[in-house]
This record gives sequence, structure tokens and C-alpha cells, in this order.
Amino acid sequence: MTTIRTLILWDGNMMFNGVKRISFYIIFFLGLLLSATSFALSPEALRLVGQRVKGVPMTLNEVNAMPPACHAIGMGEVNGAFWAEGMKKNGSESLLERPENAMAKDAGWFHHYCWGLVEKHRAFATVNAANRASQTRIWRNEMQYIVDWTTKHSITWFYLPMVHREIAESHMQEKNYPNALRSINIAIGLNPECTPCYFLLADIHEQLKARDKALAAVTEGLKHTPAARGLQRRYTELGGRLPFPEPYVKPEIPPEPTAEKDTPVSGAPDSTKAEVAPAEPVREQPPGNPYCRFCP
Repeated sequence: MTTIRTLILWDGNMMFNGVKRISFYIIFFLGLLLSATSFALSPEALRLVGQRVKGVPMTLNEVNAMPPACHAIGMGEVNGAFWAEGMKKNGSESLLERPENAMAKDAGWFHHYCWGLVEKHRAFATVNAANRASQTRIWRNEMQYIVDWTTKHSITWFYLPMVHREIAESHMQEKNYPNALRSINIAIGLNPECTPCYFLLADIHEQLKARDKALAAVTEGLKHTPAARGLQRRYTELGGRLPFPEPYVKPEIPPEPTAEKDTPVSGAPDSTKAEVAPAEPVREQPPGNPYCRFCP
């Protein structure tokens, strides 16, 4: 009897130790995976882990989901100051010269784009319907803020089509398809070569059970960007027939004529040497926002 009890205890301890060992390996490999993800991030990105955005600390997944430009500007705050001022003080303005950070260059409103993306990520991550609805509205409001600001000040920003696309996607998440269509068509009107815009337009039409319109959207996209592999794949998935649609022929832009220089009259002042004092640049800041502690 004692022998049997001993065997049972020994077998139980083996099972318990086996579970502990398996748990240890799972935690160990998860740690390695997280470490690998962390090492893949830039120093600017790693500093954002745990930083509060809208009162909630950012997770590693949220930081990893942000574009590099959002990392570069510290999600709106650098060394406790508004990001443009903070970067100037610590000498990191050169980060904005990198191609991956082009969105933030000369765009004092760019942090609102980053904040909107955080709320988008949180809206998709939550299982609470009320939280998802609230975060989706904030996501859209941050993007709309940029549209309103640039419109008010007559600013042409190259990346506005992507902002309108985000607004359209937020409407789509709420199943507000008329507004989603309106916003995505604004985006395409601003940039007919916005490949992601055609994907979303096709998605909206598919949600509306209009597969023919979805195919028409992808077809139009391919006419503007014929080399887009994703659109080619979507075209065939929607029943498009090969060959792919003929691309639009872009008009050739004639070279600008070279201006002939006039020979200066002897004794006349050379106007080409006249120096004009450059106008002092006007520093634009976004308008008031209850979530923007650095905005006026």
C-alpha cells in the first residue's frame, strides 16, 4: 500500500513538474518573441512603450502598429514639450528628413493623425461594444480635425487622401455606408492613384452586396496603378477577366522654356544681385483641442 501511495505521489509530482516545465518554456519563448519585437523597434519607438496617450499607457503592440513618423515625434510629445519644439531643443529635427518620416515634416497637426490611429487600434482590440463605439468616434474626430484645420488655413497636404480614407473606414466600422462612400470618394478625388482607397471602396460595395460595383472600383484603380499586385489579385477574385484593364495614358508634361537672360545695360544696377530679406516664417499651430495639451 505504501509503495502504491509512493508511486501515485511520484507520478503526480512528475505531472506537476511537467506542467511547470511546459509553462516555463511557453513563457520563455513568449519573452524571446517580445524581446525580438522590441529589438526590431527604433529607439524613438521603444521610448513610447508605456507613454500615456489619451490617459492610457501605450502597449508594445500599439507602438508597433504606429508608422515611423509617429515614433519620431513621440506621439506628440518630446521631452515634455510639444513635439516640434522638443525636437528642435534636443536636435532631433533631422529625423524628419528621413523618407519614412515625411508625413510629419512641416505638419504641426500630424500628432492628431497618430492619436487617431491609436484609437483605431484600440477600437479593433476591444471586445466591449460601448468602448469600440467611443474609440471609433475619437478615431474619426482626430482625422476630421486635420481636415478642418488644413481647410481653414488653405493648406494643401499631400497625405490628406489617407486621412479621408481613415474617416471612411471609421464610418464603415459603424456600418454607415453612405458616409463611408462619400469620404472614400473624396480621398480618390484628391489622389486617383491612392491604391488603398480602391481596396476600401471595393470593401464597402461588397458590404452593400454590390459585387459589380466592387469590381468596377478595382478596375478603376488598376487603370491608375496598373502595377499594383494587390489590386490585380482582387480583380481576379471579383471575377475580372484577363487581360487586366488598359491603364490610362498619362499626358506628357512639356519641359519648361528656358528664360533668356537680358544683357544688363552698362552702368545700370544689377537686379540679380539685389538681396531681399526673407520673410519671417509664420509658425502655425493647430486650433484648440481638449486632448491636445500643447495646442493653443
